[in-house]
Amino acid sequence: MKRKIISFVAAIVIFVTINNSFAQTVINFEKDFQILSQTHFDSLKVDKFIKTYSTLLTPFNQGTQFAMGIKGEKWTRFPLESIKNKENYSGQINTLIASSTSNNRLLAYLMIASLGDTARKEELVQKLQIETSPMCSLWLGMGLMFLGYNQTSKLFPWMVKNNAQAGGFLFPVFTSLPADSLRKTAYQFASSADWNERIYAIQLLIKTKYSFKQIQF
Repeated sequence: MKRKIISFVAAIVIFVTINNSFAQTVINFEKDFQILSQTHFDSLKVDKFIKTYSTLLTPFNQGTQFAMGIKGEKWTRFPLESIKNKENYSGQINTLIASSTSNNRLLAYLMIASLGDTARKEELVQKLQIETSPMCSLWLGMGLMFLGYNQTSKLFPWMVKNNAQAGGFLFPVFTSLPADSLRKTAYQFASSADWNERIYAIQLLIKTKYSFKQIQF
């Protein structure tokens, strides 16, 4: 599974870097999303759509940002924000989130993050607890942090579970969240029955330069 996740992240970089012949504009995205919805979100077509619009859908990914820098493109935090209140998005996103097909759920998670749809943060946290696809879970969690979700204790188990498989890049992003919340999380999980959670909790305390005195091992 680690190899699959890393391969997918690498694929994002490749698609962004070499895809110079296709202009990833919001207008094209909106038009093609409408066409995609008419196929009832066929899984293969959704997969192709995600790869085609990888730059617009993954602004929070370091690989995307790096590739855009190479191409001299301007990075925008929420590149799809202009379609957030349009009927085509609001009318389809619930269908995608509730889909039994992982590709469809992945598209929903990426769109919500890229649109900056912060009103759905709590809904996404609930989905994170039950998401069965490792790939969807990885991108869902990254999208949540990008949207500014800062209740770190709810994200901590997900980060611990996925950080090693994701090549270790989740922990640095996680530690950029508010220090006060991180400290509370560290104290909460420092005595966890899960030793991986304990180890990461100690690392959080070291990172936030806080006292160990309140911990009961």
